Amino acid sequence: MALFDAFPPKQRGSSGRGSAAVAFAPGPIFRTSARVVDIPYDDELTLIHKIDDILVVGEERPPALPYSWQVCSTNTFTCSDTSISPQAIQEQVKNLIRNSPADVSACSEWEFNAVFYPEEQRTAFKVSIFENASDPKNSCLVEMHLQEGDRAAFQGLVSYVRSQAKLKYAFAEQWGFEEKEEEFDDKCDIPYKHTSFVHLPLPSSLLAKLKPTKDFLHFATDDPKNTLADFLLARACSQFADVRRTAWQDLACSTNESGFAKSLLHARANPNGQTCVTLAAAELTTAVTCGITIDTQRCVLKTLSNIAKTKDAETCCKICVLKPQILQLARDSQNHPTETRAIAVQLMQSLVGYRKADDRDFVRELQKRCVGACRVSELARNAMSSLGNLGIY
Repeated sequence: MALFDAFPPKQRGSSGRGSAAVAFAPGPIFRTSARVVDIPYDDELTLIHKIDDILVVGEERPPALPYSWQVCSTNTFTCSDTSISPQAIQEQVKNLIRNSPADVSACSEWEFNAVFYPEEQRTAFKVSIFENASDPKNSCLVEMHLQEGDRAAFQGLVSYVRSQAKLKYAFAEQWGFEEKEEEFDDKCDIPYKHTSFVHLPLPSSLLAKLKPTKDFLHFATDDPKNTLADFLLARACSQFADVRRTAWQDLACSTNESGFAKSLLHARANPNGQTCVTLAAAELTTAVTCGITIDTQRCVLKTLSNIAKTKDAETCCKICVLKPQILQLARDSQNHPTETRAIAVQLMQSLVGYRKADDRDFVRELQKRCVGACRVSELARNAMSSLGNLGIY
């Protein structure tokens, strides 16, 4: 004789009434914020969890780790608080990286790329979120993988994100060490700052020729004629694209100090005696052919922006001749990164007021860049506010 079943399963489409916590056929329903997906019972990943005899529909989960843990980046973490959803962890990590600051762009639902520029060196990395199948609490993995650039600065940013997001190493036990329980500080009074290894010292034979320069980044500012500037400009004339990019990167970094920026105005590249502005014009008018060209133009633009901040009227008027190239770089979001467009906005702000014939075009372009919520738009709005306070427009 069949036993009486007080809670028979209900078929989809049944008109019977009962509790909302029921079994579904042919399979459970996986609910997300955007859609409902049927998942068969024979799937290895069951997304319906039984809690206190009540079936609760789970959130969408990250993809499984596509490779063995042995080949994961050493910067692979899990969240110390398993109650936080993978979506929340991803947004928290993304916001921390974006505010470092870095430019973030999504490449898929559970992956995003980030780029930042410590010491003007392009540093790119990828962040991926995976399912943590080895954890019975069903947590997620956060993998941060450096693609190019300054490893020291990248590791500094990873450590900062790890501390602020309360992450712990995912495979500490497999790697053979026991990770101590850390007390994460909820409040960080010291703002984050990118750090890099200092430049290696130049050979003594070269330093003797570069007097009064003492090392690569520290130089005497009492002499308007700085031989290091001549040396870097000579490298910017190289026939090799990677050498030119490195030279402009060093110029962009060094001109952050006003003393070097002023001395660069007097520097000449032998044997043709070209100035920084004339060399910059040649680079900015070069057709974009590869990533090296794109990054070189970013460094050139940053160098010009630093020089314009010296407020040398003659030099600023010469830079204004490059108005078509500056406007193009401010608009080109397809070939140039956010950093380049942000620098172009800052350069236009510095150049307004030196050549009246160009002011209207610069102001008009700044007004166009004000639309949106990205970093470029914010800089453009700040520039327009500053120019308005000065009564320039």
